Amino acid sequence: MKSQVLRQAFLFSTTAILGPILVLGGLGYMLDNHFGTNKLYLFAGIGLAFVVTQMLMFRKVKEFSRISSAMAQKPEQVASGPSAETEAK
Repeated sequence: MKSQVLRQAFLFSTTAILGPILVLGGLGYMLDNHFGTNKLYLFAGIGLAFVVTQMLMFRKVKEFSRISSAMAQKPEQVASGPSAETEAK
């Protein structure tokens, strides 16, 4: 279970960092070639990719924090899931 969570966190962080850099940086590079500017759009794309990455990471950390606090408050419900709760009724 723990290794699966770590794997998912690694995959998310990798795609959250590389995805925006490749897409927005690549778009900036193509715009620089098209308009003949000297790395202006490339750096703008990388800067925008940094902002997008920070937003994605903030949302994921907020989600992990919410899940972690829920697990600390109700460890038996989180561990057993909702099916055990309905079976007890």
